[in-house]
Amino acid sequence: MKINTSKNSFSVLPSSQIIHPRLRYKGTALSQSNEFKYLGVTFNKKLNWKNHVDKIALRVSKWINVLKRLSGSRWGCAHTILNFMYQKYILPVIT
Repeated sequence: MKINTSKNSFSVLPSSQIIHPRLRYKGTALSQSNEFKYLGVTFNKKLNWKNHVDKIALRVSKWINVLKRLSGSRWGCAHTILNFMYQKYILPVIT
């Protein structure tokens, strides 16, 4: 397996003292980041999910705006189509 050091970084988890390690892989320095993604969930260095929840809320709000536009008062899609779109595009992001 070949590791791409430009796409990899490391994060120092919370501790009682401030640590600034200089990690290298095959002579290339790895960068330190404040957040990381593990199995699709974004964590910050305090190990909370605030950034992850914010990203999900942004994605869901875009789809909700689409549903609002499609469900106009004078015209609009049938409830079955709106329900289908909710189940197909919004529900998987939330869960």
